[in-house]
Parts: sequence; structure tokens; C-alpha cells
Amino acid sequence: MATWSAVICAASIVMASANGASAQGAMQQVLDLNRQAMDQYMNLELEQAQSLLERALSVAQRGNVSGAPLARTYLNLGVVAIGGFADNGRGLNYFVQALEADGGIQLDPLTSTPEIQTVFQLARSRVGSGGGTTGGGTTGGGTTDSGTGGGTTGGGATGGSSGNVPHMPVPEQLAQTAVPVYVEVPGSPAHVYLFYQAHGMREFRRVEMVAVAGGYGYEIPCSDVFQPSIEYYIVAFGNDGSPVGFAGTQTDPYSVPIVG
Repeated sequence: MATWSAVICAASIVMASANGASAQGAMQQVLDLNRQAMDQYMNLELEQAQSLLERALSVAQRGNVSGAPLARTYLNLGVVAIGGFADNGRGLNYFVQALEADGGIQLDPLTSTPEIQTVFQLARSRVGSGGGTTGGGTTGGGTTDSGTGGGTTGGGATGGSSGNVPHMPVPEQLAQTAVPVYVEVPGSPAHVYLFYQAHGMREFRRVEMVAVAGGYGYEIPCSDVFQPSIEYYIVAFGNDGSPVGFAGTQTDPYSVPIVG
């Protein structure tokens, strides 16, 4: 009996060692494929880069690889989707999956661009809020150059109490940290502009928002984010140049508290 117990114990140890070695091998293969893929991406071999990353994802899923290696694979897939194929929607989905796998994952400065950073911040905002959709009530709203606001606010953010475009601002942000802004606009507007005013600015600055999955996003740069708050509103324009949707107004903008 003791002999059989010893045999079974030894067999279990061998199997555990084999499984551990297999998992370690799968993780190393995932890392190697990611490295090869991003080398191809830097050489503008986009299809090859995507193919290698898809292989890495398949290896990770078969080998039960999780955490940082899996997150890096999703992150690199997002970079290739946005930077290589201009597919912001697909990139956003990959970034969300990356952050769900490892909330501490960061972009590689060598392969990052302002547009990639904007989509990544939107993904971080979605994951941080539980991935929910934007909410808020609507009213008739007027049609003026400055717009008539939209949606409900969340947390410490205030303003933007009326309008025909729902929007949920971030509750607050740290000083000198980019502020992500995301909005879903019904229909197919020709342009969606964000007007923001930071501490020290005499007037609102206009920037065009980037089309992402299901909506539009922009990241107010960290160089403009200082205490005590930052104000903004959003206006969507149709093909004829007339405003078709609003979230916030110049006189009643969203106000996000900036904390130290």
C-alpha cells in the first residue's frame, strides 16, 4: 500500500512539473511572438504583425496564459488596429480586453501616438467605470453657436444640465493628468467638436473629437489640466455645417474638479 502511494505521489509530481513547464513554454512563446510582431509593425509589415499577434493570442488561450503577457498581446493588437489599419473601434475593444487582463498595463512609448493614447485613455475610462454606456436625460434644446448642453453628470462633475446628447463626464481628475472625454452622438455627424477651457485660458479652445467604437472621444492633454477645475462642452455638426447635437453650453459647461 505504501509502495503504491509513493508511486502515485511521484507520478503526480511529474505531471505537475510537466504542466508547469508547458505553461512556462507557452508564456515564453507568447512573449516571443509579441516581440516579432512589433518588429514587423515598426517595419510597416502590418499584415504580418497582425498575424503574429493573433498566433500569440491563440497560444495564450490554449496554454492558459493570463496576466501581463495576455494583456500585452491585446494591447499590441490594439496598437496595430489603430496605428496600422486606422480601426479605432477594434483598437478600443482590444485595449479594454488588455486592461481587463492587467489593469496596470501601459503603452509602449516607441509605438504610441496621440491618437493611440486617446483611445487607450477612453478604454481605461470604460474599464474604470465598469464598462457601462453613457447615460443622461434629454430635452428639446435650442440651436445656437455655443450649443445647449446634454445629459446627466456623474460624481463630482457638475454642469451640462440640458441638451439632446447624453454625456457622462469623469467625476474628477488629478492635476497634470489627461482628462478623457467620450460621447455617443445619434446619427452620422460630419464633425464633433469639444470646446474646453482650462485654468488660465481666456476662452474655450476648440478641438475635433476622434471617431471610436460607437461614439467620439478626445483626451484633454495633461499640460492643460490644473486645479481647481476644467470646463467643456460638445457640439456635433451636420454635413451642411449646422449644429445637430449638443452636450453642455458655453454658459453652462461640464465642470470636472481637478485635485492635487
